[in-house]
Amino acid sequence: SVINEQFLSPEALPEVTIPLWEQPWFFTTLKQAGASMIVIFLIFGVLRPAMKSVVGTAPAAKRGRAKLAVAGPSMDVSDDTVEVSQQAAAQQIDAPPPAVSVYDQNLSRAQSLVSQEPQRAARMIQNWLTND
Repeated sequence: SVINEQFLSPEALPEVTIPLWEQPWFFTTLKQAGASMIVIFLIFGVLRPAMKSVVGTAPAAKRGRAKLAVAGPSMDVSDDTVEVSQQAAAQQIDAPPPAVSVYDQNLSRAQSLVSQEPQRAARMIQNWLTND
């Protein structure tokens, strides 16, 4: 009878192995990895050296000031009082004034122009704005 018959089991299909590069996720992962490598190259190969060249001048000036401060006058600190030796005071008097950058010179010239001749400075700014 039909009730006592066993079902036929299907034949086992041979397992097909697909190579890694033919997997559906492989090319999307490869594209994302390539884009990530390009971004990393742009950050470390282009932007970082550019930022170092832009910002590199300020730390050099600070390092120079730090060297001057270390090599500067010797001070004796005791009980909340500061005493400068005579030799250190003589070094301070004989020391040349610190170098002023071109930007600082231009800034001080512009400030003096504005304070001495405000109308002329206003005309210059108006001319700049109309030329743009």
